Amino acid sequence: MRNWKTKHFVIAYLVGLFGLAVLGYYFADYALEKVQAKKTVINDKFQTDLSYVELPRMNVTLTSAHADFSGRVRMDISLVVEKKYADRLEGFKPRINDRLMSFASHMDLDTISRPQASALLRHYILKEVNAASFPVPVIDVVFRQFAVM
Repeated sequence: MRNWKTKHFVIAYLVGLFGLAVLGYYFADYALEKVQAKKTVINDKFQTDLSYVELPRMNVTLTSAHADFSGRVRMDISLVVEKKYADRLEGFKPRINDRLMSFASHMDLDTISRPQASALLRHYILKEVNAASFPVPVIDVVFRQFAVM
């Protein structure tokens, strides 16, 4: 009698776990599909409203923490803005370029030479660009070229 109760308990326990696993898989998959579908709709709508504004090429000579070594950094940057602000941003290009040159001259060559330097600098450059083009919001910064020589 005792063995019969144990077998039924184990079978009911396994069936319950399997049922919960199936429900979890179903609802997790449903939630992921819903999030991806929503993200796709937002990205498709958003990309049609964007414009890219090219900044002039920047060449900056930087010194290393070691006083004996210096190098150059070449950056070609595009700014991502909404289409309605693209023409207004053209007037801010000289001010943005001056601000970025000032920011770049304070960078350390050792920090810039790292493999992930452009990804790390993106946040700071975006902050500097938005400060220079205050009434016009810049959404993102795209590095077309980021070369350390």
